Amino acid sequence: MKRRMSEMKQHTFDGENQEQLKREIVARFQIEKAKVYEEKKRKVLRRGVESVILVVFSFLIMLQNTTFRGFASEIPILGDLVSIITGETLLFSQEEAEITIDVPKITEENQVYSQLNEKYLREGQRAYQSYTDVINKVDEKQMYVSGTYDVKVNDNRFLVIDRTFEETVGSTNVEHRFDTFDKKNEVLLSLKMLFKTENYLEVLAQEIEHQMKERMRVNSDIKYWVLDYNDTNWLENDPNFYINENHELVISFDKYEVSAGYMGTQEFIIPTTVLKPILVDANYFN
Repeated sequence: MKRRMSEMKQHTFDGENQEQLKREIVARFQIEKAKVYEEKKRKVLRRGVESVILVVFSFLIMLQNTTFRGFASEIPILGDLVSIITGETLLFSQEEAEITIDVPKITEENQVYSQLNEKYLREGQRAYQSYTDVINKVDEKQMYVSGTYDVKVNDNRFLVIDRTFEETVGSTNVEHRFDTFDKKNEVLLSLKMLFKTENYLEVLAQEIEHQMKERMRVNSDIKYWVLDYNDTNWLENDPNFYINENHELVISFDKYEVSAGYMGTQEFIIPTTVLKPILVDANYFN
């Protein structure tokens, strides 16, 4: 089986052979599924299930090829994973100044993904130009800038990409930019579209304040200066957010936004039970 699968992976996917290969894949899946039922009769179901799972996962990589997408629905798969690569790296080096910005690229063909790719390249180029201007015009020779990205979630429901810009000029500042794509509904999420009421920022602020106070109670070294406002309207604009691997809403604040710099990035997981009454879809995170 492994030898045959290897041959199939190396096969040239031309038009003449696509239908034959399609029939082979589907047929082999059916054969393996039949083995499961046979093993079940012999009361060794576990081995049969593992056999089918092995076949499904083995073909999953092959399904990423555009040739297979037309009949992918005929073969059961565990979610539609998206491939993210480094599309371009922007480099600058001069004396003690260095800039390295990796621009992510989503390889899947999709209109929203294409728009994201354009945005990533545009913002990467803009950041690169901004930093080089600082180095050349302000004569700031000791600067280190790193632009990286991290795929935080890539499952059958969400794709979450965290782009991070780290700037070091004496001290270090880190900025995060999150994009959360709902694969099921094929939409790039904004925070506002999740909620049916206009007071969602107040609800979020109250929960975040509650968690801040609890952290300060546990650790006396922690201090959130936003609590000095004594006003739940301190969260006036939509904050940085993403949906984590457990499908929970996470609110993220960059360094200095809500606390002293030494505390770095601060994140708060908002319980879904708190959000349900104001969500457009109460079961959205399920």
